[in-house]
Amino acid sequence: MTNEVTMSNLTISKISGASPEMADEEFSELMEDIRLHSQLLPIWMRDGEIIDGRKRFMACQKLGIEPKMIDLSPEQDPENLAYSLNILRTQYTPSQRAMFAAKRATATKRDAVMMRRDRQKDTTAHLLSYPKTVSQASKEVAVSATLTTQAKSVLRRATPEVVSAVERGELTLHAARQIIKTTRKESQPQAVDTVVKASAGKSNQQSARALGAWDGSRRQPKRNIPECIQRGLDQLENTVGLLEELFTPSGLNGNLETAEWSRRLGKCRTRLSTLIHTMRKERAS
Repeated sequence: MTNEVTMSNLTISKISGASPEMADEEFSELMEDIRLHSQLLPIWMRDGEIIDGRKRFMACQKLGIEPKMIDLSPEQDPENLAYSLNILRTQYTPSQRAMFAAKRATATKRDAVMMRRDRQKDTTAHLLSYPKTVSQASKEVAVSATLTTQAKSVLRRATPEVVSAVERGELTLHAARQIIKTTRKESQPQAVDTVVKASAGKSNQQSARALGAWDGSRRQPKRNIPECIQRGLDQLENTVGLLEELFTPSGLNGNLETAEWSRRLGKCRTRLSTLIHTMRKERAS
């Protein structure tokens, strides 16, 4: 008998919703597996919210099978459970994991300041309540902070079609950034289809060929100036956030490298000030 519980009666947890979507072919395979062998893994719930198993739930709905559900006990942490089931036990690509980390890395500069303060007070329990930094979210899914920063840039600059294709594993982050670089925003959905149909989404050179951005050499296509500036700013913001996270005055006392670090930061500040002044002067002229 068809289950009466529908998606309209339930909500999806943020952590489950942040995990990558399945490609149509993969979802069809999941439905066929459940049809042949029944639902082997339960759907984890809490207070009408799906913590883990939204894809299994949707498959059961389409098949008219009553899904097997388990409620979390009060002592179980829903976020840790969903994170473990969705990411740690699933073979996602680095690009997919980086997109997941990018959505988790929501810490602001104010959060970084507050974390520094609490770290100095050694209030470990309170630190756990803060949003994740890029560095923390990256370490959790075993990707570099640079890749997560690139994923955050894709989330900001790409259309939903590009983002969804990366999350499904049809495009790499490199291919997505190629689309952003070479295609107007309104044409990005069509560019996704072009790259995916050419089976080029997981090959850097093939992606560039499909988009007409490959010159026949083995070099990656040169980035235009706005792309270089955008990438540099992304890296700068990431670096500043990391330094804010790591800098704890109490931990630097007596460290012989402190003076050298201060000198290098001072030189960077001077160069940035000069650059900002030049840009403002150019804009005013």
